[in-house]
Amino acid sequence: MDKLKNEEEIAKLIEQRPVIKFEQEYWSSVSNECKTFICSCMDSNVGARFTANQAVYSSWFKRKAPSSWR
Repeated sequence: MDKLKNEEEIAKLIEQRPVIKFEQEYWSSVSNECKTFICSCMDSNVGARFTANQAVYSSWFKRKAPSSWR
């Protein structure tokens, strides 16, 4: 029963589509392009979320990822 309750709570949180907040204290040195990339990877809308392939071929990832990841 507890597992079902937790799954229902998780589903409700996902449906709320929380906004990703980049707190200035921690994210001030991170580029807007990187933040956009992160948001694209974490979009709660499955249709809008980057697939792994889209992420790997995104302009930010191609420029910033270590060559061993590509």
